[in-house]
Amino acid sequence: SDVCSSDLKTATLTQVGGFGNAAALILHFDGPGFVDSSSNGYTVTASGNAAISSTESKFGGASLGLDGFDGFVEATGAELAVGVGNWTIQAWIWLSAGSNDERCIIQFGSNYTAGLFVYPGGGGNQIAWLDDSLSWEAMSDPITEETWVHVLASKDADTVRVFVDGVKSS
Repeated sequence: SDVCSSDLKTATLTQVGGFGNAAALILHFDGPGFVDSSSNGYTVTASGNAAISSTESKFGGASLGLDGFDGFVEATGAELAVGVGNWTIQAWIWLSAGSNDERCIIQFGSNYTAGLFVYPGGGGNQIAWLDDSLSWEAMSDPITEETWVHVLASKDADTVRVFVDGVKSS
């Protein structure tokens, strides 16, 4: 699993599913360093410009800071099989204003094709799920920039749903 290069801040990221009912990966990004707080204890490595930042924080006084160029965080061994079984992914994100680019929250798969993204469209930035066949699913209404937003994607059987601040996308 990768938390990808985006001009956003992420306060927490949790994956549940693919490994039973326990959280498969929990990243709080409140420093120091990058630590998986789940019972799996995966090794988490920062690359490029990924860093713990106190510029914006939702919990614990810090968050993961990415500027959209070459930074990402990888959890070695934390492969969530997004095409198999039920799962839930959630995160708190802070979206920088002014970018009209697609921004990745988390990606999966052997080619990192599937994932949860901020997608510029529909009158603003939306939260969307990109499946393994590169089809956009479950678009949210536009989200607010420069504020903390809770995003969640869940798969139940063959249906992926996206929620923003507890509201299911239409």
